[in-house]
Formats: sequence, C-alpha cells, structure tokens
Amino acid sequence: MNFKRLLLLSLTFTFFNLTNAQESQIKDPYFGIKLGANSSNLSGESTKDDDGRETDVKSRIGFYVGGFYHHELSDKLSVQPELLFSYQGARIDIKRWEGVPVTAGSDIDLPYVLLPLMLQYEIFDKFHLELGPQLGYNLGKFITIKGKVVLNGETFMLEDRLEDVARWDFSLLAGAGYSFNEKFTAKFRFAQGLNSLDQRDRDAFTLYNQVFSLGVEYNFN
Repeated sequence: MNFKRLLLLSLTFTFFNLTNAQESQIKDPYFGIKLGANSSNLSGESTKDDDGRETDVKSRIGFYVGGFYHHELSDKLSVQPELLFSYQGARIDIKRWEGVPVTAGSDIDLPYVLLPLMLQYEIFDKFHLELGPQLGYNLGKFITIKGKVVLNGETFMLEDRLEDVARWDFSLLAGAGYSFNEKFTAKFRFAQGLNSLDQRDRDAFTLYNQVFSLGVEYNFN
C-alpha cells in the first residue's frame, strides 16, 4: 500500500513538473508593428473586354504598414491577427482602346485595409511557416486609367475608369518568417485573391489580386 501511494505521488509530481515546463515555454501574448514593400499584380483569364479594350497587366511596387497581436498556443504553434494598410495595384499597358490600336500606359492604384489571420508553426529555431485567410476592403470606388496614347503618330491623353470594382477582397496567404532576435522578425508572404475585382455582368475581365510582400516586424514584448 505504501509503495502504491509513493508511486502515485511520484507520477503526480512528474506530471505537474512536465505541465509547468510546457507552460513556461509559452510566451505571454504581445502586440507589435510591421512594415515593408510589396510587388502586386492583377492576374486573370482575359485581358480583352466587350468594349474593344485590350491590355497587358504588369506588376508594380507598393508598401504596407500596420500592427498585429501575437498569441502562442503552444511552444510551436501561434496565431496572429493583423490590421494593415496596403498600397497596391498594377501597371497596365493598353494595346487597343474601343477597337482602335493604341500605345498607352497607366498605373492602377488599389489602397486596401487588410485583416489577415495567420496560423504560424515554428519548424525549427527562429524560423516559422504561416498560412491563413485575409479580408480586404478597397478604399477606392473605381479603377482610374490614365496615360499617354500614341495613335497614328499623334500623342494625346487618355483618361477612363473601370466602374463596378469589388469593395471586398478575399485572399489566401502563405509565408515564412525568421526572427533575428526577440524584437525583430523578417517576413515574406504571398497573397492570392479569390474573387475578381471586375463585378460587371459581362465580366470580360477576371482580375484577381496577387501580392508578394517582404518586410519586418517589431514586437513590444
């Protein structure tokens, strides 16, 4: 009887120590800020529409800035919701406008408020992978297209806008991070939009946000 009691006491003590050791490895939740550069584009199935417009869409450089809340679920797994402002878009080269061959170029500006929710897993010391969804709100009501047009040897300014642009954007994110120390972490991330920006009924353009980003995080823990 004394041996059984001693064994039960030893197992209880061991379990208690292991539990405390596991909890001691989990850091307290903390807030932080982040910023960086992004290379954004608009991918899609077609660059022609029913109005006789033909374009070639290319990537452009923008930036993002915001904050985050980091909460560890275990010594390997963490969750990180974020609130960001991202200035993104694309470069559009116009080949044909209203059926007429032209040479023109314009920058598409897409300012977004973003709400990513990332699940992070540390695969080895200081390095983690992350995956999660993102909800974005487009602060612009339409896409403005401006540029110089060269037509039959003459140059003039072109200005038009694409109405019925989706205000909400849903994306899937994947990325990685490397912690230099307890304060600074480098982040790389890719975002693929899941819904088209062009909401017109005929929907000749299927434009999806596609963004690569590289930046740094600073935490206040």
